[in-house]
Amino acid sequence: MEADTPAAHIGLKEDDKIVALDGKPLVSIEAMIDRLQQTKDTPVDLTVLRGNQTLAFHVTPVLSTTEDPKEQKYRLGFLNKEDTIVKRLPFAQAVGLSLQENRKYSLLLLELAKKLVQGKVSPRMVSGPIGIAQEAGYAAQQKGWDAVVGAYLRHPA
Repeated sequence: MEADTPAAHIGLKEDDKIVALDGKPLVSIEAMIDRLQQTKDTPVDLTVLRGNQTLAFHVTPVLSTTEDPKEQKYRLGFLNKEDTIVKRLPFAQAVGLSLQENRKYSLLLLELAKKLVQGKVSPRMVSGPIGIAQEAGYAAQQKGWDAVVGAYLRHPA
């Protein structure tokens, strides 16, 4: 939780799960962010699950900078903590899944290279070493491995 933000002022906790905004179920964090950009600084109602309790909060978003210092968005002041599911797999199944994922990402890279050659994608969309280092630095500041893995998946070496 970020200090001195609307989320901190209402007492939102790290393990709280926001399930609705203004009485409408949230399908994703992106949907909530989009909605906050529409409501701007108008107070919103959050429905939050804390353990087995359902809590209601009335909170006003604030305009603040994002990871990109040139961009500002209305926000509440918390970081999204994605649910991580860890499964233990038998060795053969783990190898199979690894091969499947590596194939998928290799095909994505080949598709990107093809679009670069065809001129359908700008070379500016592809991060170089500096962009990768910036993402890695941002990911290292976050809690848990999911941010680091997510940065790698956005910018594979």
